[in-house]
Amino acid sequence: MSRSRIEPTLAAIVTILGASLPFSISAQTVVYDNTANNLHAIHSTGEEYGDQISLAGDSTLRTATAFELIYYSNYNLAAGGVVRLYANDGPAVGGFSSPGELLYQSAAFDIIKSDSTDLNNVSGTRLTINLAGTGLVVPDTLTWSVSFSGNAAGGNDAGVLVYDPPTVGSAGELFWKRNGPIWALTDLANNVNGNFAAKLTAIPEPSTVALGSIAAIGWLALAGYRRSKK
Repeated sequence: MSRSRIEPTLAAIVTILGASLPFSISAQTVVYDNTANNLHAIHSTGEEYGDQISLAGDSTLRTATAFELIYYSNYNLAAGGVVRLYANDGPAVGGFSSPGELLYQSAAFDIIKSDSTDLNNVSGTRLTINLAGTGLVVPDTLTWSVSFSGNAAGGNDAGVLVYDPPTVGSAGELFWKRNGPIWALTDLANNVNGNFAAKLTAIPEPSTVALGSIAAIGWLALAGYRRSKK
């Protein structure tokens, strides 16, 4: 085969690979963000509770890299909190699939007392959980939850800040609360949507990253071939 026919063939193959795949394969993308619209309230309880969320963007951007939430606490407690991520494949409750399979459970984190001079709970305490390296691929819809040990004991008060609406992705009006093995859909008072301050970032799934690398290698090989023929 002549050089003039080889080059177009190689170029066509590499172009097809490159055009079908995201080239910035290492960039983190925010797939859910509800940290912009503070309603100046918290939901404080000793029970595990959390929000069912729907992620935005390309469905291949689902390898989780970090999860963040903003909570308010008037006490410190070492190893007092736990975050969990669930698939919504449990028994139906009120026409909705409840949290089922546990996808991820964090190590216990330290509950840190928030700024007591912040009367409107504007800033709270930020918790960021590094998920990079876990290989956790999350579904398009999932439920995150949190539990605070020591809450409601001796005047202790801790809870995630209420924010609404999300700026990336979406969440419903109700939230999930767990009582023993049973999940229940719950609402907040005063017609406030039960959405809480949280953010999730992700990168393309490993298979997408691998194919993107193949496309990049193909372009390098084509460039090398052209240089060798000069």
